[in-house]
Amino acid sequence: MKRTLFFILLAILKTSFAQFRVVEQKMEWEILPETIQKTQQSIFKQSFYSRGASDIRVLFQDFQIGSGNYVKVDYAFAKKPLFLTDKIVKGFDYSSPILRGQKLYLTLVIRNKKTFQKLKISKAQVRVRHPIMRPQSICEQDDRSFSEEKRMGRMMQDTKGNGGCSGGMISKSCLLTAGHCHETVDFVEFQVPASDAKGNPVPAQPEDQYAKEEVVGHEYEGMGQDWAVIRYKANPLTNKFPGDVQGFYKMNYSPIKIDDEIRITGFGTDNENPKNQTQQTDLGKLVRFSPVLYYYVDTNPGNSGTPVVHEKTDSVIGIHTNGGCNSRGEGSNKGTSLHFNVELQEAIKLCLRKEREEILRQRHQRN
Repeated sequence: MKRTLFFILLAILKTSFAQFRVVEQKMEWEILPETIQKTQQSIFKQSFYSRGASDIRVLFQDFQIGSGNYVKVDYAFAKKPLFLTDKIVKGFDYSSPILRGQKLYLTLVIRNKKTFQKLKISKAQVRVRHPIMRPQSICEQDDRSFSEEKRMGRMMQDTKGNGGCSGGMISKSCLLTAGHCHETVDFVEFQVPASDAKGNPVPAQPEDQYAKEEVVGHEYEGMGQDWAVIRYKANPLTNKFPGDVQGFYKMNYSPIKIDDEIRITGFGTDNENPKNQTQQTDLGKLVRFSPVLYYYVDTNPGNSGTPVVHEKTDSVIGIHTNGGCNSRGEGSNKGTSLHFNVELQEAIKLCLRKEREEILRQRHQRN
């Protein structure tokens, strides 16, 4: 009996990972013009603490502080303070970037009382440990290795406990991911550092975080029909789109030969804490080319949405969506094919068209 319990426990440990979920917590702070007039102050301070949180993202209910005024944000592990203005907060979709640590300090500095209208915060999003019982999708043994592929982003702002997803840039503003990931895509992070000693994911620098512009299209109707195309805003600190800085993949809609090498690069879970939900890559063989792609390449929870890349041409042929491999070397992992999915192809074309239209609109405004 004890031997049986031991193997049951061992199986659980092999399928349980230190994934994390985002939860919303109350964070109240409100400054009105009459507050400034009444107190005759020009500096207002507030702090926020969430025990056990690995990072914090402040959600602004109203942020109209006007020209000349700013909010300084100090937080743990910051190389320098972050300064928020109307333009920057709007670029981050009326929030702060994701900031590492369980405590931050906010300082509102008023230099132009005439332009100030309102500052209101009612809540923040924090990331907390949330072990999830999910099977690994490692093909016999874990051959994933450290990777620094700049075109790949991590998406973890999901309040429903799904853990996180991966996605790849396919143009300056368009990203490809899985359809079942579309609720995690509010923010995408690039060039993420190693997780801490406890496996807590560490956010990317604010300059490498981007807020969602829109979901151009998505489908989640089972294997082979699981995809999403997302358009992202420029980072308001750099004024550059993710593809401008990180680069992007090219698409490949052509048939691919069985046994061709394909690569999966993403932010899957790992029992080695510093590697947990950091970028790793693996190379393997394509097993079947059909509306559902089958391949013998290691993945884990958190890899969903990773572009399936044809190694020889360095081009995207699909999107990773499902596990299937096991430690006995049986089965294969699976994804959505670009070649067979016309709706996905049309959504990609639509996103690229919207991107071109936005570029022309901005040029027209400058002229």
